Amino acid sequence: MIQVVNLNEQIVEDMLAKFRAEKKDKKMCYCDACLTDIMTITLNTVEPRYVANPLTETFFKPSATKKQYEDKIRPDFNKAVKVVKKSPRH
Repeated sequence: MIQVVNLNEQIVEDMLAKFRAEKKDKKMCYCDACLTDIMTITLNTVEPRYVANPLTETFFKPSATKKQYEDKIRPDFNKAVKVVKKSPRH
């Protein structure tokens, strides 16, 4: 079976873990359902970066750093947080 991996998925997962750990917004729900919605909304918004094998990602990875990708994804992540905060589905 062919396996493909979206490299942005790991970046969004890391951002989500930090967001959950910080819990800065007291009016935000941090349950698994809300966090999953934030992740899916974000990933459906940002451009995917697929590789066929995560072990060879350095071969396919552009020269941009993880921080640069986070900076590029952050606005979409923040929009997803606002959407979920306004209308949680849990």
